[in-house]
Amino acid sequence: MLKIAYLGEKFHGFAKQPGLRTVEGDLLNALQKMGYHTKIYPASRTDKGVSALSNVIQIDLHKDICRMLTASVHDIWVYGYCTADVNPRHCTKHYIYFLPGVYDHKDLDVCCSLFSGKHDFSAFSKIDKGTKNTVREIDVFHEVKDNVVLVHFVGKSFLWEMIRRCITGMKKYLCGATSRRELENMLQQKKGQKVPPAPAENLLLADLQYDFSFLLDQFSLEKMRKEFHLRFEVHSVKKVMFDSLLSYLTP
Repeated sequence: MLKIAYLGEKFHGFAKQPGLRTVEGDLLNALQKMGYHTKIYPASRTDKGVSALSNVIQIDLHKDICRMLTASVHDIWVYGYCTADVNPRHCTKHYIYFLPGVYDHKDLDVCCSLFSGKHDFSAFSKIDKGTKNTVREIDVFHEVKDNVVLVHFVGKSFLWEMIRRCITGMKKYLCGATSRRELENMLQQKKGQKVPPAPAENLLLADLQYDFSFLLDQFSLEKMRKEFHLRFEVHSVKKVMFDSLLSYLTP
């Protein structure tokens, strides 16, 4: 099993798609060039735009190839290895949604409390034909950094687009566009109004929790740190630039 990270803005999702750049596609191409022909079984098939600090893949190869893979791909970092032979999907998943804006802390507490626990998330997900059970049990909590709310979602299983649609529901409540009772009703009904998904680019798969550990590759970690630092500098400069532009436009 390999632990990987990637920036979602560079890919059309995780799963391989003809003619599109995807995480799985890039990894398969790199593996084939290295002489390995194997399938990839991921813990999470993230959507287009969703980033991951800690996704996990299972491949038919019991060998530490973290450094070789990291050196062979772009915008993907393969930094952990273990020999466990389990389904990578059987874990506790931890996502973080970065919600911009300043909101009342009590209202944020209400939102997290509403969505925590066991609910029917039909109204807050995109249901495919193979989905029979739409009940999920999750824990939701938040923290605030500057003017961004980090909404944490922790659970063993999530429906398609569930987190992003929950965020839309939360934002409607925070902005006064819907009531607490309306959200409670939506979490109890199987049919009814659907909530659209929030932008995927603000969602991060932060961690996957197993009952075993991974051997970390320091070369891959250092390469990831350096590239993240460079991108942080670029965005920091852009932030100052847009602050200046807005100040000029302020009457």
